[in-house]
Amino acid sequence: MKKLIGFILALLSFIFICGSSYAQENTAQIQDSLQNPEIKKIKTFIDNYNNFSNKRQMEKIRKFYADSYISGDGFKLNEILSLAKESWQAYPDIFYSSEIRNIRITDSFASVETLDRAVSEKARKSEITNDLGKLESNSGNIIYLQKFGDNWKIISDRVNFEKTSIKYGIAKNLDVKFEAPEQVNSGEKYTASLYTDMPDNTFSVASITKEPIISPRQTPDEVFRQVPKYLGILERLLEANASNYNEIACASVEYAEFNLDATANSNIKPTGIALILQRVNVIPAKTPLKPVISVDNSNDTEPFEDVNN
Repeated sequence: MKKLIGFILALLSFIFICGSSYAQENTAQIQDSLQNPEIKKIKTFIDNYNNFSNKRQMEKIRKFYADSYISGDGFKLNEILSLAKESWQAYPDIFYSSEIRNIRITDSFASVETLDRAVSEKARKSEITNDLGKLESNSGNIIYLQKFGDNWKIISDRVNFEKTSIKYGIAKNLDVKFEAPEQVNSGEKYTASLYTDMPDNTFSVASITKEPIISPRQTPDEVFRQVPKYLGILERLLEANASNYNEIACASVEYAEFNLDATANSNIKPTGIALILQRVNVIPAKTPLKPVISVDNSNDTEPFEDVNN
């Protein structure tokens, strides 16, 4: 289970960049699209990135980034590209689609707002259910660009919201939801809630955890509890990290059939797995600024000359 979560986290760190590559414009909200030639350049930039991402051409993708690039979660370029390779291995058929919501340009800087989606029907095979997983991810993002000479390059990004699920076995056909706040204050407590359907003769156990978005990962301990069948709800009170890192809240659910044979012996058969992850952006705790000390340096300043003399 933890191994699967790791692959999803690798995907989360890169998915929004690739997602914007398959963008379809929302022309009503893109500023001066007909009058500003840089808008056309940015669209071409996105289209070209799209082609190289679809072909998994990593070295060409690298050229779209500024050397000084750092993600909104603090990852450097080599870390992001390494995570991209991991995600492509875990989800070989992953397909990204996106809608550009807005493009803003100020001199040599620009920002592109997108709504992104990713799907995969061939997530790595589960040893428990013996089938390939189905992945779905939805997010809202901002990509920040800077112009170097005649070329735009990605200098940073921000994920405003994101939720990803991967399902195996019967979980693919179940209504499984996981809810947590999109952002919380540093060190603040919040509730994460899991809701799931359960077929007849089926029971489920689940674990709710969270971990900061950092590298290397800090893997939390999973404690599985039975999900009450009559409610189908499991909740946990979590506390946001006080180190100001954004984090991922995760629900891991396992389903199994329970039957009695002719001799009244119980028979338990694993039938499904669901992993649902939601980004929780952590608002940093501000520390007071040091007071500004005023210095009287009037004696060190030459008086202005009288221009009339």
